[in-house]
Amino acid sequence: MERCCIFFKHFYEDNFLIPAQKKDEFQYFPGWYNVALLQMFGFIRIKTSQQKIDTFWLIDKIQCTDFGKVMIPFLEADIFEREFVLKSIRGNKFQFGEWQSLLQPYFPEWNNNLIMKEPEFQEGEHIFKVSINSVWRRIGISGDHELEELSDAILYAFDFDDDHLYQFTYKNRKGISVEVYAPQFDEDPSTTEVRIGDMSLNPGDALFYLYDFGDQWEFTLLLEKIDENNKEISAPIILESYGESPEQYEFDDEFFEFE
Repeated sequence: MERCCIFFKHFYEDNFLIPAQKKDEFQYFPGWYNVALLQMFGFIRIKTSQQKIDTFWLIDKIQCTDFGKVMIPFLEADIFEREFVLKSIRGNKFQFGEWQSLLQPYFPEWNNNLIMKEPEFQEGEHIFKVSINSVWRRIGISGDHELEELSDAILYAFDFDDDHLYQFTYKNRKGISVEVYAPQFDEDPSTTEVRIGDMSLNPGDALFYLYDFGDQWEFTLLLEKIDENNKEISAPIILESYGESPEQYEFDDEFFEFE
């Protein structure tokens, strides 16, 4: 909510915004996910582009509604200046329904709170098309397997050694990027802690695999299919290959010439 309040300060001078002028800023304050929520709950009105591009959300204009003009200052003053600031400092997480008592006098018919259902573990064989440039491998792996095992399968499929660090990146159901790190990192979560099925991916979703932070090998993993009937696949398997694997190391022949 703090990010949304900061975002609304843009409307104090103008009644609408053109995102192209604030694109990088909106990515963080309030974040595109929160922009969508603000529209859903009537705080803003969004005019989208007429240009037909299926993979991007093109916004021409964001306009503040009368409801938003009233509610945002009210929430900012009445919440952040009281107990909600203290909760934020203590690090406690807000729970669904905490605003209900505050807003109930203005919305007497408010009975239920929207609760996001926890994602279910996705069982079955996940079939990924793993690509780097024009070369690709189709790999099948069980939802029970860890991301570390998927990393091993990719390196084996492309004839790479396993002497370097890596990370996976994917977007969760909120559209937020999540990074999962090799076990050698001091960062969480680790690829030994996240299973394929924990990510709750759907066919058509993609994740990215960055291997060797020096040479920056970047692989794209497109989830093509989930075979829920094949739940007992014992090990990752290479189903199909296309193209020759790139040379992992490029050596200068002159370096090996000795007099």
